[in-house]
Amino acid sequence: MMEYYQIGLTAIAAFIVAYLFTGSRWHTLCIIGKTLPRDVLGAYRFLKINILLWYWERKGLTVAKLFTKQVEKNPDKIVIIFEDQRWTYGQLDEYSNRLARYIRTQPMSRGDSVAVIMENRPEYVGTWLGLSKAGFVGALVNTNLRKDVLIHSIKAANSKSVIFGAELRDAIDEIKDKLPGVGLYQSSEKPDTPVVEGAVDLNKSMVNISSDAVEVDLSLGCPRDKLIYIYTSGTTGMPKAAVINNLRYMLMSCGVYYMLGLEHTDRVYDPLPLYHTAGGIIGVGPALCVGITVVLRRKFSASKFWADCIEHRCTVAQYIGEICRFLLSLPPSPNDTAHNVRLMYGNGLRPQIWESFVKRFNVEQIGEFYGATEGNSNLGTRYFTIFIIFNQTRTDTVFFLY
Repeated sequence: MMEYYQIGLTAIAAFIVAYLFTGSRWHTLCIIGKTLPRDVLGAYRFLKINILLWYWERKGLTVAKLFTKQVEKNPDKIVIIFEDQRWTYGQLDEYSNRLARYIRTQPMSRGDSVAVIMENRPEYVGTWLGLSKAGFVGALVNTNLRKDVLIHSIKAANSKSVIFGAELRDAIDEIKDKLPGVGLYQSSEKPDTPVVEGAVDLNKSMVNISSDAVEVDLSLGCPRDKLIYIYTSGTTGMPKAAVINNLRYMLMSCGVYYMLGLEHTDRVYDPLPLYHTAGGIIGVGPALCVGITVVLRRKFSASKFWADCIEHRCTVAQYIGEICRFLLSLPPSPNDTAHNVRLMYGNGLRPQIWESFVKRFNVEQIGEFYGATEGNSNLGTRYFTIFIIFNQTRTDTVFFLY
């Protein structure tokens, strides 16, 4: 004969079962069961990132110091691939050290801003990294700006000097007279390239500069020091210089690396402009801070996208805006699936083409994030897994904030 407490427990259990398995609650349980492993993994990775950042801040680490640690661990590992060039961590370190030592001899003070205006290439990264090592702040100016808007951007960050690529000689030449007291330094890819009148030939000036580490200046850097300025798009007015400090750069870099499950052996294809947050931080950051390899392209080309990924054996690729639509608009090609890209991340992949994109190009995972250069938080997706529950299609995602 059942005791009263047994009857009570049975009734409670029956009530719970009836409650959970009626109406839409079973549907909710199915969703929880499907997404719980994802959420636990996301929480673990998010916690790991925050512990890592806490440790880095406590140790007083900066982007330059983290990069130096990567150099010590893997001096001969390739950090940047660009066209037919292969730059190792050691080579990038030496270039940035020479630039840091040279710029310290110029009439500027620690903490001053230096505008950097050049197309994508390894020297671009080495330039702002070298500035950081010496205690200066690189202002990464959009290479498409001209005349008054360009002048405004240089002055907005109170730049004391401008380091520009030879490909932008004409743009600098037409505004130099409106930049009194601003030093001009030309960085050229080819020897004997004509130099803008009044500008310093940076290549020749750095030839005899030591590539030894700038240990004293490097040691003075702090996690919350300004690292670079990245400009807003200027859609609602003139571009504004948004401050990116070391800690924020490290957060975005390792956030992408850990939340999306990147590995040290990955090669990231980055065809985006390096003056942009996506290309300059989300793309290059994991290479500098964590130790992966990044493949740069001077300018995006839809027709060369997959060919580049195949040639350089990329396992991860970046996109932004309409890049995915451009790729889908191309005629089908064997390159569509001949690559080894398992993950693509960026922002602006439209829902209307999301599924057709991953199916055509056989991309296992999409990492979509949303944010603003001048904002203090972002959202991002971790997975792209389609599953069906009661005829409702859902996208398996996890969001993280930083």
